[in-house]
Amino acid sequence: MKRKVMMAFAVMLAVALAACGGTEKDESRTAPPAETEAAADENEDNGEEDSNQETPRETVKLSMFVDEPWWPYSDWSGTMPRWATEQTGVDFDVTVAADTTELDLMVASGTLPDVIISSDFNLLSDESVCYDWGSLIDEYGMDPVHPAYQFVNTANDGKFYTIMVGWSADYEYGQYPSVNPEGVCATAREDIYNDICQTLGITQIATLEDLEAVMELCKEKYPDVTPYIFGSEWGQDRYMSALYGCAWEGFADQDGKAVLWISQERRKDLMMKMNEWYRKGYILEENFSWSNVNTQYEWCYSGNCFIAAAMSNAASNMDTGSSDAGADFKWVPLTDIHTDDNEICATATGWRGYFISRNCENPEAAMKMAQFLTDKETGYTMLWGVEGEDWNWNEDKTLVTFNYSQEDPDYTELNAERQFKWGWLGHDGISNNMAYTAAPKTRQSLEWVGSITTRNPALGLVMNAMETDSEEYVIYQNLKELDKNYIVKIICADSAEEASAQYDEMVENAKKLGVEKVEEWANSIYEEKIAAYNEVKDIGPEGWEK
Repeated sequence: MKRKVMMAFAVMLAVALAACGGTEKDESRTAPPAETEAAADENEDNGEEDSNQETPRETVKLSMFVDEPWWPYSDWSGTMPRWATEQTGVDFDVTVAADTTELDLMVASGTLPDVIISSDFNLLSDESVCYDWGSLIDEYGMDPVHPAYQFVNTANDGKFYTIMVGWSADYEYGQYPSVNPEGVCATAREDIYNDICQTLGITQIATLEDLEAVMELCKEKYPDVTPYIFGSEWGQDRYMSALYGCAWEGFADQDGKAVLWISQERRKDLMMKMNEWYRKGYILEENFSWSNVNTQYEWCYSGNCFIAAAMSNAASNMDTGSSDAGADFKWVPLTDIHTDDNEICATATGWRGYFISRNCENPEAAMKMAQFLTDKETGYTMLWGVEGEDWNWNEDKTLVTFNYSQEDPDYTELNAERQFKWGWLGHDGISNNMAYTAAPKTRQSLEWVGSITTRNPALGLVMNAMETDSEEYVIYQNLKELDKNYIVKIICADSAEEASAQYDEMVENAKKLGVEKVEEWANSIYEEKIAAYNEVKDIGPEGWEK
């Protein structure tokens, strides 16, 4: 019976690949044999082998170390990994890290395996430790990498040693307008929202002034309800930061220069506005003590909150959570609001990478698998499963409908069979974020996030270049601690004058800690990196030298 199931899987996967239109990138790549279940039964009953089946290609087994102790699989054995092996001829003997120190010890002792899966970009992006992809691609005549992807993965030595996952180029987000990284959006309790909007004679909250007006009326009409709460586990209010166009960590571009988040000129306006809200009773000091999103959700389910600034899936989650808690509340995402300055600047360049060590016995095979995992067609299939069974495109191929959910009772069994998460070795921003679009309210929130998002991975590369043993990194960590210590003092000050004084004191202390030194270092490399990014950011799927 198990063989029958696998034959059916092979048929569906063959159809899925045929539907993708094929690829000229690797002509040796074929779909699994499209043996029908009936034919499989007949051959099985007769004890015959199918003479039409292709002779399996010789398989190369490589060692893989996954530098993430929580990794969900301990072997390369699910239907998706097996399909990858069939297509590439590459198999893996997997070892998952027991703790976070193993990789450093392997590098120091020169005992790295063939392939390393890790987020430690700087440690492994070293020609004495790993092969750079560009050299392997040239040596073995493989497909080149898109210039934008090369740019965001360029190490300090000018080479690229991996493609970090989770990043997509601007043109790709243009192709999938509803697909954006999980972001922050405000969500309002629907009954209060409808009542207050009707009282004010407005149909939507479109401006910051509208937002303040509904909170003021909420305070008056619903005195036991807190008008606004936010996810304090972030350390600060990322939603309000987005409305003011402020970063909450790392670097931002200010007049063409890289400045640390704590130096942004607009940030004082943001802090002063939140202090005003505190003094009016719109937000509470205890909000800053909440350590996780569960406390925020509990306030919503208990009827203590009007507007919650949370992740883009909050409205959908809180609809379900309120119902489960026995509360008759529905939640509506506030996606009509815009300000003159609203912006989320996405600076990330990705995280986990597939690195090929200098100890690799067969770098050609390792690189072949790397390209298979990062290819759009095969990589998406690895992560999503079988088209037609596990998922389907909409008519214009801008959204995917998944026929499973991680909340399904039988998902654990399905995931154990498929091992979808091996697709995390090569996923981009589109493939990983597609699942978030399934719920309509989440999709609505993501579209708002996308409407105010700009992308500047050059700033992310500056951050990546900051070595953890450098003076700049020590200063940066001290600045984060300084910011954390002053946020509550500023926002919860008893007067605007006190809030302003606390903010100015924080800025002066930041200077004493060395904020200008870090920014001087950053700008010594930012100008070159932003110029290089501007050269490739508008390159689409075509129009570059392959």
